Amino acid sequence: MDGQTIEKLKGVVLWLDLVTGDTFDMGTAERAILRSDGLAMDVAGSFGTYSILLKRVGHMKFAGSWTCRTPKGEEKGHADCTLEAEGDYLRLAGEWDCGKCDWFARLEKVAGF
Repeated sequence: MDGQTIEKLKGVVLWLDLVTGDTFDMGTAERAILRSDGLAMDVAGSFGTYSILLKRVGHMKFAGSWTCRTPKGEEKGHADCTLEAEGDYLRLAGEWDCGKCDWFARLEKVAGF
């Protein structure tokens, strides 16, 4: 991916509780942008709207912060992930908020938002 390439993505995001193995939250990434320097995502989840901003820290590895806006206010935390090409989509897997949850996504390339 060169410095000018931007990939637009959409998909489903899932968070799993590491202690119980239960689904913590599930959402839809209506807008995800993959650039040479990072990954930015807006995800509509059941708890609120997540804004995720991750910087590239290696080949297809990302780390950074997230904010979840809810009717009660904002919650913030840390996340990291890797992206792996799986045919016609990208598979995201990583840690959410310092190991409390794992998060996963199936992100498909789209022409626009």
